[in-house]
Amino acid sequence: MVIKKRFQFSKIITIISIIIFCLVLFLSFQCDFTTYMDTAFIVTATTVSGGICGTCIVWMLKKSQSENLIKIRLGMYEDVKRIELDFNEKMFELKNKYKISDDELYEIKDSGNIDDFSNEIISETNSEMIERSTEANSNIELQNY
Repeated sequence: MVIKKRFQFSKIITIISIIIFCLVLFLSFQCDFTTYMDTAFIVTATTVSGGICGTCIVWMLKKSQSENLIKIRLGMYEDVKRIELDFNEKMFELKNKYKISDDELYEIKDSGNIDDFSNEIISETNSEMIERSTEANSNIELQNY
């Protein structure tokens, strides 16, 4: 399975903002602070570029967190369904091996509570994912460093 790399706008914007912030810092070390205008410009440029850089980093991290939550939820559904399928296969193997009736099979299956188990796991994971997605989708505030 070949995964294609996609164009990720958030990474490009973050890299550009980090480069601009580093450039402003580099230029501030080369500037002579003999006049008030030089000092005011450098302080303002550093504050603005640092705030934008910090906001871009937080935005990219929250975006990644949201994408990871989706992947975790899909993986959890696949795992639960795989467990249910494996359980049902074992039940049919028992039925064929010991030649039991359908009623006895359903009685064994009901005592296993696989449906309750899988529903409980899904509901617990969903509530955890909702909590995390609320955190991931919260507003990003401008960071001033």
